[in-house]
This record gives sequence, structure tokens and C-alpha cells, in this order.
Amino acid sequence: MHPRFTGWPKTNDQKWFAIRKGFDLPEAYWQEFMAEYKPMWDFWQKDFRTFDPNPQPIWGESGTPGFRADFNQPEPSVGVRIHSGAPRSMILVCPGGGWFWKACYEGTVVAEHFYNEGFNVAVLDYRVNPYPSTAACEDAMRAMRYLRANAERLNTLPDKIAMMGFSAGSFLTGHCATMPPDGDPNAADPVARASSRPDAAVLCYGAGSSLPVSKGLLGYDREAQKQLSRTAIERNVNADCPPFFIWQCAGMDDPRNATQFADVLAACGVPFELHIFPYGNHGTALSNELHPDPRANDPHVAHWTKLCTEWLRLYGF
Repeated sequence: MHPRFTGWPKTNDQKWFAIRKGFDLPEAYWQEFMAEYKPMWDFWQKDFRTFDPNPQPIWGESGTPGFRADFNQPEPSVGVRIHSGAPRSMILVCPGGGWFWKACYEGTVVAEHFYNEGFNVAVLDYRVNPYPSTAACEDAMRAMRYLRANAERLNTLPDKIAMMGFSAGSFLTGHCATMPPDGDPNAADPVARASSRPDAAVLCYGAGSSLPVSKGLLGYDREAQKQLSRTAIERNVNADCPPFFIWQCAGMDDPRNATQFADVLAACGVPFELHIFPYGNHGTALSNELHPDPRANDPHVAHWTKLCTEWLRLYGF
């Protein structure tokens, strides 16, 4: 294990996936859940505040809607690293963690890499369970609005803000890239007037598609498909969506999650680049040694970072 992850907490995600209803956790389990995940949340906060000791709250003086101090999570914020000189493009990085926690190897670690590639970067610290999943979606859209409204102060080109998400963070990225983006032009809050749609979207082994995938002749689950369809980002794709960069490993995830989403993008005329690696696991992030699991170190899969950088430059980022 890399020294950066010394003291990495243990959690039983599979237990909580089985308990959770869809993306939301029944209230009867909140206290037990928070007690188990607090060490992981503390690990994230320590790493996040090392990356940026003064993260910027995204909801402003009015406060976060539905905020619960008893949920042991700070108000949502973005940690940033900004280059000096001429304004640059920015990447907002959204880590995954199954809506239970946030993986620093998919957040600050990734942001540091792309900062060194010359991009301004921001990392989103969004709300997780026991908040409902809608809270994370609200935080993601607000973060995009916040960065765009504050682009001049952040030395960032306001029309060159990309969003990059991993796993659950990929769902947040897809949500922002496909939902109606317009702000409220009459809002007193200047952040609320800005667009929430990224200018490019990078989906890393994420919720690209929730379309049905056959599990065999007797494998159809109608109720499961109803739940999936309610959160399916591909149902909101339209010709005005930004370009997408999509990559996924077929060693654990079903590659059709990505290919079916790409089919929808193609049908709507939305530009995309798609990479399916023939092996590799979910959650590999940079696919190098900067990960708590040594098995994530895969030099072939690690090529995605160079491919993604080239793709972003192709679009003027």
C-alpha cells in the first residue's frame, strides 16, 4: 500500500448495498451507518484539507438546503488549485464511493495529476448517505454554477470548465451534463444565475447507462428496472449536451453500461470518445501506485489519463 493511504479505514460496503433502498438508506439504520463510516469520512477530510486547507463552501451565506449537522458531514465545498498567469481551463473532479463515502484516490489524487498537466482543478466534497442521493445531485449542479460564476476570481475560462467523475461521481457528472442547465436570470444570488452544464464530461467507470442488460432468460427483474429507469441519465441526453469522454474496464463492470450510453449519444449527435479496457477492476482511478489497493496498479489501463488529456486539448481545454 502506498504510504499516503496508511491507516486506510475498513468498511463493509456490500452490507450497506444490501440494506439500502435504491440510492437511499432507511432511517432505521442511520446511526449504525454513520458510526461505521465516520473514520472513512475523517480520512477523506484530512486528505481533502491537505489538498486545499481552505475549501470554498458552494452554497454561500444562505447555507446548504436540507443541511443536517447531526449527519457528521461539513457543508459541501470545493477545494481548488489554480495556476497563475493567463486564465486556463478547469476540471471539476467528482470522486466516487457508492454514496457512502468519497474516495480520495478518485478525488484529490486525480486532481493533482491533472493540475500537473496544466489544468486548473477543483474537487467536490458533496453530501453522502444518510442524505438522499438527490442532495449529491444538487451539490454537483451547484458546484458547476459556483465555479462558472467565480471563474474570473479563479483565473479560469468560464466556457472551458470540464467535469470528471468516477463511479458515483460519474453519475453526478452525467446528471449535470444532461439535465437542463440554465440558471435563474432573476435570482438575487449570482451563482444561481450561472449554467450548471459542464463544457465537457468525463465518465470514468460510472453510471453511463441504466438501460436493461439481459441476465439470461429468467433474469428479468421488473421492479429493479423501474428503479434504474428513474435515475437513467441517458433518458435526458439531447443534441445540446457537451462532448463526452468515456472509459471503463471489462474485468468487473459490464462494458455495455458504457456502450449503450454511447449508442444514445450517437443517436443524438453528441460527440464522444469511448475506451473499453479488456480487463481491470472498478475503482482503479489513475491505475497506478497512488491507490490503497496494489491491484489497481495497471500500466495499460493507466493510459486513459494521457488519452483524456489529449481529448480535452482537442476541444480547446
